[in-house]
Amino acid sequence: TKYSFAKYFEYGYVFDYKELKNLKINTPAQYSIVDASIALSAIDIISSQFPISVDSIKNGLNNMKISGRMEIVRDSPLIIIDGAHNPEAIRNLIEEATNIKKGEIHTVFACFTDKNINIMLPEINILGNDLILTTFDHPRARTEEDYYLYLEEYKYHSNHVDLIKNLIATYPDDTILICGSLAFAYLIVDEFKKGIYD
Repeated sequence: TKYSFAKYFEYGYVFDYKELKNLKINTPAQYSIVDASIALSAIDIISSQFPISVDSIKNGLNNMKISGRMEIVRDSPLIIIDGAHNPEAIRNLIEEATNIKKGEIHTVFACFTDKNINIMLPEINILGNDLILTTFDHPRARTEEDYYLYLEEYKYHSNHVDLIKNLIATYPDDTILICGSLAFAYLIVDEFKKGIYD
């Protein structure tokens, strides 16, 4: 693990911060340890005027959940939804997904027309040669026409629901990674909550 002071457990981490021991965050994203540590530093700064109990800190970290950020919505197949929508976020996503994947990774990607897919698509394709482009109902979402320069290199499926259902049925022992846009990530998380993929 990148953070020697953290231990991975069931899609989350246990870590120490100064005198606070065994703090838990329920996300497989290692970078969230840094985010949590920044929040804990802020608590240190304000603690003399606004004291916060250790139990409150532990409960707050343990219950923290950021929708659409390395969110796992199913275990078989392992389905990870992440709103990574720029090259740096994609690189973090690749590292985290590689650390927790089951079997092969099958990637579903949809983004807005203003995103730099010249950089993002080759980066995310590092995970394997199973990157499928799609679209969703949003005025800024890329459509097949917007992907035309990339269609020789990557597959395209116009209906993301049918695509994801097919991947779930075809690869029950693998990992399905869904990314490219926060709006797309939120949509897919909501669709899973509504039982569309059951």
